[in-house]
Amino acid sequence: MASPIQWIASKLARTPHDPDASIYPVPEAGPLPARKRSYHTAAGVGRLNYGQRTVGTGPNSVTQADLASLRARSRGADRNSGTARKARHAMTNALVGRGIRPQSMTGDADLDKVVDELWALWAPVADADDRGDVYWMQRQAVAAWVVSGECFLRRRSRTMSDGVRVPVEVQVLESDMLPLYDLFPTGAAGNGEIINQGVIFNAKGKRRFYLMYRTHPGDVASFQQLNTAELVRIPARDISHVYDAERPGQVRGLPWGASVLEDLVALDEYMYNEAIRQEAQSNVAAFIIGADQDLDQGLGEVTTDAEGNYNDTVEPGMMRHLAQGEDIKFAVPNVSPQLDAYSKVVYRKVAAGWGLTYAQLTGDLTSVNFSSGRMGHLDAAEQQANLQKHMVIPHVCDPIWSWFVAGAIAAGSLPARDGGYPVIWHAPRPIPIDRKKELQADALAVETLQSSLTQQIRRNGQDPDQVFAEIAAERAKLADLGIPLPAKIADPAAIVPPVE
Repeated sequence: MASPIQWIASKLARTPHDPDASIYPVPEAGPLPARKRSYHTAAGVGRLNYGQRTVGTGPNSVTQADLASLRARSRGADRNSGTARKARHAMTNALVGRGIRPQSMTGDADLDKVVDELWALWAPVADADDRGDVYWMQRQAVAAWVVSGECFLRRRSRTMSDGVRVPVEVQVLESDMLPLYDLFPTGAAGNGEIINQGVIFNAKGKRRFYLMYRTHPGDVASFQQLNTAELVRIPARDISHVYDAERPGQVRGLPWGASVLEDLVALDEYMYNEAIRQEAQSNVAAFIIGADQDLDQGLGEVTTDAEGNYNDTVEPGMMRHLAQGEDIKFAVPNVSPQLDAYSKVVYRKVAAGWGLTYAQLTGDLTSVNFSSGRMGHLDAAEQQANLQKHMVIPHVCDPIWSWFVAGAIAAGSLPARDGGYPVIWHAPRPIPIDRKKELQADALAVETLQSSLTQQIRRNGQDPDQVFAEIAAERAKLADLGIPLPAKIADPAAIVPPVE
């Protein structure tokens, strides 16, 4: 068998002496074969991805290792960064707004009226901490979920002696109340139960109890008091764990901005350093070029620093003559040309990490026209509506309603019934970009039987029965007073304006 050198020599011997000729023959016709791509490129280890983590850890191993530090950094960003604070406010307003309000749907109009009136009496006094009403607790729960990745709603019992018709109250708790691993390690709890990051599961994987501190572990004064460091078993039926399980089987939640915290810190540091540079440049008013033999003829009062350098102070509106041979050049602070471009790129990345648009996060509408603004608005509104439906309502609103109904039945304020007390929630409708056109579209949907008037009223976050009652009462009052209705209201044909 020929050696590699001998094989190459034989090829060269059969190849004409042509500097442009190749050692290997080139096909005369046909396209070159396309480069084959596979997952091996992304999965392999090379120069560009050498530092990327490739550990296949489970969802709970990740949260147990990183949640404490991520939670602390996210809260620090919320305290110190205006951008992070704006993200929290923007998402809370988008998901809750003025409050997601319930409407009883038992099918019995009289009973529904009783339930809604009872809720109206209980909602202002439902907060166990006496800080606000139910709708304020909704905002607080969502804000804690966004910043910390999770929070807890806990049902507490009251007595009829408190003067309430529904002896139930609700408390919003931070995620720190449930330990990760520090004082109660994960593992077997006996009787087939498993403890995973403070949650006790039965043998079938159902949540049975939550191990919670009596007081917040971060409040040193109260936490060090007697018995406050103990962990108590709270039944799962009294707890609603508000978090978004990004992976199947995930027990604890991660902060929303976890993926962009480093970008946010880098942006804040860049802006701070740029501000320091601008301040340093602005502290120097002018430079005098030339001889310094006659300092008394300078611009202002002449002083020297610790190193013996001369400083000539300048006052506003002052005019002085320069000495012979001297020239003056005023310092003009220059703005970094990369500042605006860099900040916009980072702001867009941070907004995406929080699930917001760039305009929602920054309020910058300089490059937004009607079409682009509407597209961004619709996309964000759809995402936020999904979060309302799949997260906020089932994990924040429904548990509070269930506890309210159970407490009212136990106290005799509501009768027990087989069908329970179904409820529908009215979330505030996002402010439309073009209200006139959207109203026309809503009216056309009702006219063409693609929607009902009740559905349209619910989309506005209102109770249809209450709206209809107000309209009927208003028209009856106008009729009694002899005040005619506006023409467009009196004429049914004019209710639906044409869509242009």
